Amino acid sequence: MTEAHHREATLARVSSILRETLSDKDVTVYLFGSWAKGNIHTSSDIDIAIDHTNLPNGFLYRIREAFEESTIPYQIDVIDLPNVDEDFRNKVFREGIQWNVCKSESPLRTKH
Repeated sequence: MTEAHHREATLARVSSILRETLSDKDVTVYLFGSWAKGNIHTSSDIDIAIDHTNLPNGFLYRIREAFEESTIPYQIDVIDLPNVDEDFRNKVFREGIQWNVCKSESPLRTKH
């Protein structure tokens, strides 16, 4: 499997978990960091930021738990975007890729 196919297959698995947990939620998901840039190494984690206005208490914990229970061989960091400092949030908006995980078409879009 080529590196590009491996990246796509891994992100499809991540997207599937997010779709299962977020399909009925009003959220915007961003992929950022090395996986968004295509600079993937064996020690790279997958960075995901979730922007929302009102997720139930403990909901992000359930998403993190779903990733931990999966067979995805990378650590996945889930960031609660409304609860990070403004500089970090703006960096995600600038450099991240908006991810349409609740849609059936190609999940990755161009930068925000």
